[in-house]
This record gives sequence, C-alpha cells and structure tokens, in this order.
Amino acid sequence: MNTPDGQTTPPAAPCDVLGHVSSDRSDTDSGSVDGLRRRFQTRLLAGLSGAWAWGSSSVLMSDPEWAAGNHRSAEQSIEPGTESHASATSLRDERALAQADPAYRIRLPHDHGPRPTFRTEWWYITGWFQPAGPSQATLPNTAAANALGIQLTFFRTAPRTAINNPSRLAPTQLLFAHVALAQRQRGLLLHDQIARRVGLADTRLASADTSGAFELRIGAWQLARRSNGEWHANIRTRQLALECKFSPTQDEWLQGRNGFSRKGPRSDQASHYITLPHLTSQVRLATADDQRAQTLQGITWMDHEWSSTVLDERAAGWDWVGLHGRDGSALMAFRIRPRSEADTRRPATGGSAQASNADIWQHAQMRHADGRLQTWRSVRVEALSHWTSPRTGTRYPVAFRLHLDDDVFELEALMPDQELDSR
Repeated sequence: MNTPDGQTTPPAAPCDVLGHVSSDRSDTDSGSVDGLRRRFQTRLLAGLSGAWAWGSSSVLMSDPEWAAGNHRSAEQSIEPGTESHASATSLRDERALAQADPAYRIRLPHDHGPRPTFRTEWWYITGWFQPAGPSQATLPNTAAANALGIQLTFFRTAPRTAINNPSRLAPTQLLFAHVALAQRQRGLLLHDQIARRVGLADTRLASADTSGAFELRIGAWQLARRSNGEWHANIRTRQLALECKFSPTQDEWLQGRNGFSRKGPRSDQASHYITLPHLTSQVRLATADDQRAQTLQGITWMDHEWSSTVLDERAAGWDWVGLHGRDGSALMAFRIRPRSEADTRRPATGGSAQASNADIWQHAQMRHADGRLQTWRSVRVEALSHWTSPRTGTRYPVAFRLHLDDDVFELEALMPDQELDSR
C-alpha cells in the first residue's frame, strides 16, 4: 500500500479483521503516525453514500450515524405492550415526534421492529461474501479475486406533515432503500434504490409481534425478521436479484449506554442503536449481465437505529467504521466532524465519549468474544491515499489509518471506485 507521497508503509500483520466503513464526505485530512502499538490491515467495502431530502431539510446519508430513538407521538397509537417514554411538543397540525431517552431500556426482541413515532429509522446491513464452500462460519478471504461486498439499507421516515389530513395517500410514513454490490472484477459499484409512501398497495410496514417478527416491504424489496431470529431480505430490480438469509451467532450489542447512543453535546442528539455483528449469511445473487444465480456465503454486520434529531447544527458530517475480528470480537467507531475549527468545543461530560479538539463527538468501543467491552477515548482518521472520480471529479480517500488512542488499524478499500451517486 502506498502513501500519497509514494512511500510504501511497513508490512502489516496478517489480516485479523474484516471491516465496513462509511463517510459522507469526499476527503479526509492526513496526519502523522504516532504511538503505533497494534497494526491490522483489511480490505473494506467503503465509501457508500447517498443524498436524501426530507421535507425542507436535505440530509446526507450513508451508514447513518447521527439519528435514531424510541418513543410516542401524540397522534399515533402504540402497539400493545409498548410504553410511552417521551415528552413531545406538538404544533397545531403537525405530528409530535418522540425523542431518544437515556432512561429507556431496549426491549428485545420487540425493538427489532419499526418505531414509527420517531422521525428516522434504518436497518443497515453490510457484509463480505465469497462463493459457497464447505465452511459456513469463517470470515471470507478479502484478498481473493472473487470477494464481494454487499451493502443494503432500508429506511423509514415520518415527515412533518399535517396529522389531520384524511387522504389515504397522505405521506404519514415514507419508506426507501438502496443496495450496492462491490466486485473487484466489475471495478465499480452496482447499485439501485427505491422509494414509496406507506399506504400504497405494494408497501407494508408491520410492527413486530412478541417474538420480534415483522415485515417491511417496498415494491419488490422486502426485509423481514422471523420468529426464530433469522433475518431475510429479498430484492428484485432490473439490475439484480438478491435473496439473503442472515443468522445470528451472538447476542445483540446495545451501543452507547444500554442502547442510547450519543451523537452530540445535547442530550437529544442521540439514537437508540442495536448492532448484530457476525451474522452468518447466505445469498443468492443474479445480475442483468450475468443471470446465472450465484450462491454466496459470508459474514454480515447489521445496525438498527432510530431517532428524531439530526446532527448538531455545527456538524459537517461523520465517519463510521465497523470491524469484525476473526476471534468473534467486533469494533465500532465514529466521529462527528465540525464545519470549521470555530464550531468545535468539547461536549458536556457524561456522554459515551469525550470528543477531541477536532471533533464535535466521538465514540469507539470493542466487544470482545467473551462479552467484555473496551472503550477508547480518542478517534482520529488519517487518509493514506485517494482516488478521483472521472464522472464527478470528486476526490475520495481509499486507504486510512484509524487511530484509537494508541491503537492503530489500517484500512484499505476493496477497490478505488466505490462512488455511489444516487441523484
């Protein structure tokens, strides 16, 4: 791997992690390397992002790390057994949105399902795959020519619309989703997307039952959780057909403090956040240019987040990474970046992490295979090399050093061209 000035980095240790990384920006500041204590090298499904507009607010979204929560809006009923734990103020004709609450305790398996009283929610799935072989549980070899990255996200948003609109077509809830495949042989992402309002004949947003089973459907796109804990996703578009099964191998990981994940200095800048790492996964894939169905196996990372508050007004965006360890460990880290140095200040104490002078908020934690949690205080991302898109002229970082206190992780994209322009 080469640095921007052409110097080769020292050899890294054998690949001990698989990772998934996202950023909503096109460049990352470089910095010096210090305190090198541990080195890892991995190839990533990286740089997936899209632009979405909600009402009068335009929000950049990739691995959304800024919004989510769990409460009750004034005009909506709550399914049986769901308590209210929010105080929400309502405008005369607008819905009142629930807010993430540090006192709320995630209720599993019920909270795997939709939380429609919150503004924003997503189920984010990303994984590494190879053609099926005799072993179903080992991490794929990311250096192999046939390695494949898949990213799939289903979103739900409750727009600020009048609650007394009697129309069956009133946009009370909006559903949208996107999918991206990263294949080294193809050299660029194959991606697609869909959007619908709830109430149309080909949409479904069903609350979870007591077993946690539910279904979300947007046309020919479906995400479902079965009562046995398995997740299934099916997608059919003109470009591709995907049939996916994701099977848990570990307990849920509640991010932050019991699932309450801070994203900024204000208490409402937070999400409720559940991670399912190390999902054993099977996929059948066919594409328009190769209609022979492939059977693939791999390991998948899944996040479910919900909230009603977006980033701090001083924030420019975020960087996020999730890493799978071969020993069963998992690591998640993110940073919320300011628009300028003048927008930086340390957050109030008591949050899940203390931001450095360069960031509005940070968090980094590893769950070891035995369940122990290890938390870092400092997150820094250093770009090592870049790629410039011939289509948009945008410059993207494609290799990174992730500095967590004195620990250093080296991350390299599976392939440089992973631009996802969803305009």
